[in-house]
Amino acid sequence: MVKNMQKIIDKYIKPNMDFVGIGGLFIGLATMLELMGVHTSWIVILACLCAGAGALLSKRQKWYGQLFFITGNILFMTHFINIGFYGNVAMFMFFNIMCLWTIYEWRRKDKKGKTVLRPSQLGRRGLICLGLGLLVVLIIASFGGIVQMLDFGMLYLGIVGKILLVYKKIDGWKSLITCDAFALVLFAITGQWFLLVRHGLAVIINGGALRLWATELKNNKPLYNKGVDSYS
Repeated sequence: MVKNMQKIIDKYIKPNMDFVGIGGLFIGLATMLELMGVHTSWIVILACLCAGAGALLSKRQKWYGQLFFITGNILFMTHFINIGFYGNVAMFMFFNIMCLWTIYEWRRKDKKGKTVLRPSQLGRRGLICLGLGLLVVLIIASFGGIVQMLDFGMLYLGIVGKILLVYKKIDGWKSLITCDAFALVLFAITGQWFLLVRHGLAVIINGGALRLWATELKNNKPLYNKGVDSYS
């Protein structure tokens, strides 16, 4: 019985401890902020939990992580409508379309039953074009002030990141990390402390995903869960 329990722990619990850690951090943070007199909406807390689960599953290249993203995106849209961050509302609306598209692309298989997409990356020309696009967006949005510039900068980076991840381009994680960096400044300015920490954690999660995918691309074989096809 002890050996069976150890097998269960090794196979199911240890590989998924990051889910427990992220969930505990969000709930602990919300409790701490409440004790400090900073109220955090339960909509935001649930949205963050869903987003964290979606990111960790996407890191493992599991298509059903997108279902968690869709739920979290709807909750985030509700919150941002209430506080008037319409760039973020548009971003999360678009994210849901991308999630459905990602499910389709990540589940596509070839004639041998293997997943078609594998991690890859953009060339230098593609990265330059994306950088120039961000510059144009920031210049135009800057006429509305720093908050609007950050808000629409997040919109651009979030859309680009999601589109790239649909095709498993590792540059999508880089775009989302930059998006989270913009979010850290935006929510620090506006006093959205729970979302500030949420995006700080997102930088760590997305950075880990970027490292994992980059290593997998270099070695040309799945890394997550030894002996298991991480693409299924």
